[in-house]
Amino acid sequence: MLGRATGNGRASDGYYQTGAVARWAKNLAMEFQGRGLTVFLLAQFSRAKHNEAVDNDGIYDLSAFAESAEIERAADYAVSIYYGREEKSSQQARMQLLKNRHGRTIEEPFDVLADPDHVWVGDFTDDMSGAEVLAELLADEPDLM
Repeated sequence: MLGRATGNGRASDGYYQTGAVARWAKNLAMEFQGRGLTVFLLAQFSRAKHNEAVDNDGIYDLSAFAESAEIERAADYAVSIYYGREEKSSQQARMQLLKNRHGRTIEEPFDVLADPDHVWVGDFTDDMSGAEVLAELLADEPDLM
């Protein structure tokens, strides 16, 4: 659906459409009314990459974006969230900062609270909202990066 919104006529090519949406979002972020705009794109990894993460204790690597490589190339930040059976039972998710164009990454997963019934993700110990957790991750604070 978003591929059509970008004016892309190749409706049957999912990879091409994903790239077109990523490029459109990047342009929107950089040029919105003459100023920057923060854009969040959510993407689902392939079943194969999810299975690799299952076998690797919930750890993804940047190659998980291979099927939507344009998203990874256009992004300033790329965050993964792993939510397996064990995590569901404990209302936790495992997050990683796989790409940070402006600093260090966090490849060792850390646990956050996750309650999808209330669409809430937060810091496991400080009871912060998901937005606050991401803002903290992306801050230029030396103790986090």
